Amino acid sequence: MNRHFDVCVIGSGASGSVITKCLADKGWDVVIVEQGDLIEPGTNIDSVMSGAEKAYAREADGKWGQNGYPWSASAVGGGTIFYAGISFRYKDVDFNAREYVAPDAMDPRWPIQYSDLDPYYNKIEQWLGVSGDLNADPYKNKSGTGALRAAHSYSQQGALIHQAGKKRGLRPFPTPLAVNTADHQGYPGCDNLTSCTDYACPIGAKADSYTRILKPTLQRSNVTLLKHTKALAFHQKKPSEIDTLECMDLSTKERFYIQAKHFVLAGNAIQSAALVLRSTNQWWPDGVGNQSGLVGSGLSFKNSEYVSGWVEDHPYEKLNEPLKGLYSTVSITDHYLDKECPSGLGGLIYEANPWSFDGCEGKGIYIQLECIIADQPMMSNKVRLSNDKEATGVPKIIIDYQTHEWDRRRLSYMIERTKELLNTMGAENIRCNPSYYYLGSAHLHGTCRAGTDEQTSVVDKFGRFHTIDNLFAADGSFMPFAGGVNPTLTIQANALRIAEHMAL
Repeated sequence: MNRHFDVCVIGSGASGSVITKCLADKGWDVVIVEQGDLIEPGTNIDSVMSGAEKAYAREADGKWGQNGYPWSASAVGGGTIFYAGISFRYKDVDFNAREYVAPDAMDPRWPIQYSDLDPYYNKIEQWLGVSGDLNADPYKNKSGTGALRAAHSYSQQGALIHQAGKKRGLRPFPTPLAVNTADHQGYPGCDNLTSCTDYACPIGAKADSYTRILKPTLQRSNVTLLKHTKALAFHQKKPSEIDTLECMDLSTKERFYIQAKHFVLAGNAIQSAALVLRSTNQWWPDGVGNQSGLVGSGLSFKNSEYVSGWVEDHPYEKLNEPLKGLYSTVSITDHYLDKECPSGLGGLIYEANPWSFDGCEGKGIYIQLECIIADQPMMSNKVRLSNDKEATGVPKIIIDYQTHEWDRRRLSYMIERTKELLNTMGAENIRCNPSYYYLGSAHLHGTCRAGTDEQTSVVDKFGRFHTIDNLFAADGSFMPFAGGVNPTLTIQANALRIAEHMAL
């Protein structure tokens, strides 16, 4: 391209949309590189991602296969198009979990604290119209400001979970959701037309990054969106600065170059690491800016498991139809810090409604919960590149990940606490359903980890590569520790903090 932009943002999802809005509002000339396309309302994720490239990954038995998921979603708006809108703030402990991780883990400490993100959480929550109650979470942060819109009412399933939690002496509270309870910013309240998870909202009640942030920003003359465009590699004329991004138009298979003053990684922790690793040259044989050799390392997911059962005293008539509406209305964080849990750091339990009852057997109402924990940031868990090539000519991605023994025990502990909730409801046919997180999940963290030491981190506290003046990481790759709740809101808040610093 003949045009020279102020900033090139690679990815249009949770972080990319925020970076674009912030810098465009400040007058920067922005170009967004997005591999996916615009998504029609009501679309299911399977119809979008069925043809997307897969990564090499290990199954639960350790065997390798080309069955990994290196995407949350390849689409304008990224994975937020198909997420459930769950919008937790991270807890104080998530920013410094040093005393709770294994001795062989990488340093989990962020170079910032919760208080550094608090004002940016407030802004993002306002942009999205997040519903919930910050004061209802028993593990709310010691410092913090802000208020959310009125919480959603509990679903039929959520009400049973809330009641059972109370009986067990727990303190359940409404799950914070980026889903309208009533008309907001020109979009209606949720009308339960589809399941939130895996569907693009048919009416815009769910505040995905495209609808709320990127779509209005694209009306500006200083914003250019390149769809169906694959970011292939960075190129340099001197070792401390990126000059161009080589891209491929996936419609024509033609290659071209984007020139910009700044470049921002905003795809996801897997895709961003892979882009850096395949950008090699005379100065950086292991990937641009990869002085520490840590790009790709510390790949972290959320270890998770679904636990379900049938409560027969509550008839539900539509057992064989997709369950429509909110994925989660109630959450429990009483085990977030738990001395009985191995290491003392537990996690989250929340209502996690299935998107259909296919394969379910029983009578009454089907209850499904999910328990999730932050896994150990391990040097050995990493994104690598294969010798095999994709159709675009770039190396296929390898998700080299194995669950740490500490995390197996921690997750088992959380599963038992979840089963206790179902037993309190009188549920029958209780069973565990795997989430297959180890194949690559929607919760991706840690491959360009932030820190103050150039030998043990990749970027500084503002996301700038230690050794590349104009390259930034603003997605989940920034995170040195995964945190114990859904990361999207934190990724968005941190991206806004990074963008405002860039604009100084």
